Amino acid sequence: MFEFIKNLFRSDDKTETEIKEKFAFLFDKYGFSFSKTCLGNLEDEDGKLIFYGPYDAYQMYDGQVCINILHLVQRDEYEVFITDTCSTNQQYIRKGITVPSYMWYDLSLLAREIKAEISSSRTIFGKSIG
Repeated sequence: MFEFIKNLFRSDDKTETEIKEKFAFLFDKYGFSFSKTCLGNLEDEDGKLIFYGPYDAYQMYDGQVCINILHLVQRDEYEVFITDTCSTNQQYIRKGITVPSYMWYDLSLLAREIKAEISSSRTIFGKSIG
């Protein structure tokens, strides 16, 4: 019975699990929060359809900075943006600081880069953390 209840709340989302593991230092040491939101379809700046979703946003944030890992599920494509606030508006997110594309598919590398930058300057891609 207890196993059934535990499984109701278990996430089978491998991307979410990997993010929570790789970026645990943000949650444990720096008080970041996590959210996952489906943004619908991928749209351009004018709201016109680029590609059908789901288009998921995995967000790690504190009061001053938000790391947005966007995943276009059907194509298994990722993008990473840094914004000032946590938002579900994909046009706002995509106007943030674009993380270099070589880190989009290597979350271990992205986590190491962020950890090193926080240690040296308390910033994430130039944005101060709380």
